[in-house]
Amino acid sequence: MTNKLFSFKKTTKIFLFLLLCMAGITRTFAYDFSAVAPSGQTLYFTITDNSAREVSLTYPNYREMASGSNSSYHYYTIYYWYNYAKPSGEVVIPENVEYNGVCYTVTSISAHAFGGGASFTITSGYSWDYYYSYASECTGITSITIPNSVRTIGGNAFYGCTGLSGLLTIPNSVTSIGSSAFGNCSNLTSVDIPNSLTSISNSVFQNCGGLTSVNIPNSVTSIGDSAFSGCSSLTSVIIPNSVTSLGGSAFQNCSVLTSVTIGSSVTSIGDDAFNGCSGLTLVTIGNSVTSIGKRAFRDCSGLTEIVSLRLTPPTVYYSYTYPSYSTFYNVNKSIPVYVPAENLSAYQNASGWDEFTNYIEVNDANFTSNSTGQTLYYELLDMVTHEVTVAYPGSSALAPWEGFEQPTGHVIIPETVDYQGITYTVRQIKDHAFYGCSGITQVTIGENITYVGAQAFWNCPNLETVNYNAINCDVM
Repeated sequence: MTNKLFSFKKTTKIFLFLLLCMAGITRTFAYDFSAVAPSGQTLYFTITDNSAREVSLTYPNYREMASGSNSSYHYYTIYYWYNYAKPSGEVVIPENVEYNGVCYTVTSISAHAFGGGASFTITSGYSWDYYYSYASECTGITSITIPNSVRTIGGNAFYGCTGLSGLLTIPNSVTSIGSSAFGNCSNLTSVDIPNSLTSISNSVFQNCGGLTSVNIPNSVTSIGDSAFSGCSSLTSVIIPNSVTSLGGSAFQNCSVLTSVTIGSSVTSIGDDAFNGCSGLTLVTIGNSVTSIGKRAFRDCSGLTEIVSLRLTPPTVYYSYTYPSYSTFYNVNKSIPVYVPAENLSAYQNASGWDEFTNYIEVNDANFTSNSTGQTLYYELLDMVTHEVTVAYPGSSALAPWEGFEQPTGHVIIPETVDYQGITYTVRQIKDHAFYGCSGITQVTIGENITYVGAQAFWNCPNLETVNYNAINCDVM
């Protein structure tokens, strides 16, 4: 259901609307029926598909009420649970509910089901404007259990549910989560994002100040604007290789974030992406990044080293007129910056990069090795800590071994591999690394692997045995 508040275009309509509100007239979004949850709370539902017998969990009563005025603003407060008992404690959302003898499946949680939203202003065209804020209503909910039947979670669904604490588990049935769905849930400490999601929406976990860890699966291809901004307890983030787009302000003001690894598929880093991450000490920029936006690393005053894996320097923003808009504003320009040796001069002469004075050349580490009896292909993952990923030799993920001899029999992914006198730790197996290698019958994965990519062993019909020795593989 669409909140009509946002559909007013003409000032006269806004003025008439406000007069009606001040006269005590309310606008209610009706629910179809209520049911008692397994946890004991009364919840409210709207039938979304009669033929499929599907319903959406929603709010019971929408109301806008005048709350004051001055010479500049008329103030209004928005309620979604006005005069209804608000759920509290542990809330278990049922998978099925019965109404008039019919069993319905709960497939969605509507926008604002339990949450409010960020304040906003409507300009009137007169000498005063209208300022709207949301009532803090469902702050007593301490935990939420979402059933596997739910496919979508609407925008602002749990916004401002400050009582939610601990681990939030989102089931793999969920394919879409709306903007600000869990914004301002300040006591959440960790989130398991399901591998059914392909995108993380704008502001979805904004200002979750208690969040210390988040698992981003390799199904995710984009992270939206302000997705984790203001998560002031988040200490480290691994952006998987599946992600191609990192939105503006995505991690802005994550003040205790100490390290971030930007996956090899990210092509752009948005404006303000890490602005204000004063605790950030190391950033590794993947070899696919072509551009980094305004203020992306502004005030990252704790940075002690930067690693850029790209041969051609990514385009960064620099302004002599407005230096505070620059990508690396207020970053120590004497810290080590590790770049590929063959393109050192390109970095030294590129706008924005030319401010840094302590460049360190590192040789490219893309190489082959047959130390385990099979010829495997490796790509540089981190030139400072000497880490590599097992890769495919071809030019396309659609035909990763075209023109090359495929490995057969028993393939061993080693813990380390030596190249030109340097020992590299084997940390990852790249997406599609052994795609279509029909001759592989057995695989042994070394204990240092932390990431096994999407479809890494897809279409290996004769693979029968996998010896899995990885200790800390969080993404697979």
